[in-house]
Amino acid sequence: MNLEALPYLGGIVSFFSMILSAFSGGGGSLILLMSLLGFTESSYLAALTLSKIAAAVVTGTASFLHIKKDKYKLDKKVLGVMFFGSLFGISIATYLVQYQLDESFVISLLPFIMFSIGLYLIWNKKKGLGIEKPKPVTKRLLGEIFAFFFLTNIINGLSGGFGIIFGSFMVIHMRISFIHAIAYGMVSGFLVHLMQSIYLTTVVDLNYTLAIFIIIGAFLGGYVGTKLQSLKGNLWVKNVALLVMFGIGIRMLIF
Repeated sequence: MNLEALPYLGGIVSFFSMILSAFSGGGGSLILLMSLLGFTESSYLAALTLSKIAAAVVTGTASFLHIKKDKYKLDKKVLGVMFFGSLFGISIATYLVQYQLDESFVISLLPFIMFSIGLYLIWNKKKGLGIEKPKPVTKRLLGEIFAFFFLTNIINGLSGGFGIIFGSFMVIHMRISFIHAIAYGMVSGFLVHLMQSIYLTTVVDLNYTLAIFIIIGAFLGGYVGTKLQSLKGNLWVKNVALLVMFGIGIRMLIF
């Protein structure tokens, strides 16, 4: 590939994948990761770092817009356990991806997780769409959320793309709407992605021109995706999330 065109291509892929990510709650960083591995000669760790930088930018952009709009009240205790569970899980994953673990086996579990959640949401047609009846925020609920985010972020830290699974979990487990769940995921995930991406940039050689274009694409994609989310509503968000889940799952199984 023409090296001069590479940053532009990376920026375009980042833009469209992060529109999907901001709109449906995730999946974009995994799409970006697979794309980078396909059209660049980057190592897995370098491509992962670029996708994590994009994830930090899109969650930061979406978080700002969700907080500014202030439509959904985000419980600070829930945000706290999501953040710390994610942080501990991603910290373990960041260590493993550098030194010990062959990430291919763990990542191979991702399609089956996505298929399972997608089929459940298809079966339960009204999940995430109707009037919210949130569960009371008890110690047990907080413990369950912490455990889920800790365990799943071990895989998320190796690949990315789990935001869509996090959002679906919050919809199912907390009985809230899709957009409300995505707001939780974006706000709680921003610092985690930022910290991981900053650390990874210190241990891997990056194409910084490509990184700049990916950052620009992720910012614009995050802005457009979040704005579209407000315009289209929960039904569109759920349908697109299902398409992304099945699309990524099939892509990973076939290729």
